[in-house]
Amino acid sequence: MGLVLIDPPTFSTTKGGRRFKAERDYAALVALAMPVWRAAGLLFCSTNQKSLSPENFEKAIRTAAKMAGREIKTMGV
Repeated sequence: MGLVLIDPPTFSTTKGGRRFKAERDYAALVALAMPVWRAAGLLFCSTNQKSLSPENFEKAIRTAAKMAGREIKTMGV
């Protein structure tokens, strides 16, 4: 079983000057991890972004998985 851990910094800027915002970019970040996430493995997603509600955080993760043709069977808090 494999583990993919996603825990981006609260604030980050790319070389091109674009800021990472969890509310906007978390689903895209999870989608980038999908190719390395094994079917029987664990995907651990974390954020300390206060403005991202637990419901929207979960929605971003599930949306990214669905877009990648993957299914998340369990999710814990």
